[in-house]
Amino acid sequence: MSFTPSAQPRGLFTAKNAAEYLGVAVSTVRAWAYLGKLPFVKLGEGKHAPLRFRWEDLEAFIDEHWFPIRD
Repeated sequence: MSFTPSAQPRGLFTAKNAAEYLGVAVSTVRAWAYLGKLPFVKLGEGKHAPLRFRWEDLEAFIDEHWFPIRD
């Protein structure tokens, strides 16, 4: 999946799409969600209900965890 800065994705990301976008494993995205580090929407009930993520929340997560390179 590739994104350009001028073309913000619409809709909700699956856990797999969010993982690809963040460059981490799907299990990491799910863990961050359940630990309260990454906002999500749960579609349905039960522990196997699919999770969805907003692009804006993924971008905010990146911004919050960005560490600039020091000279």
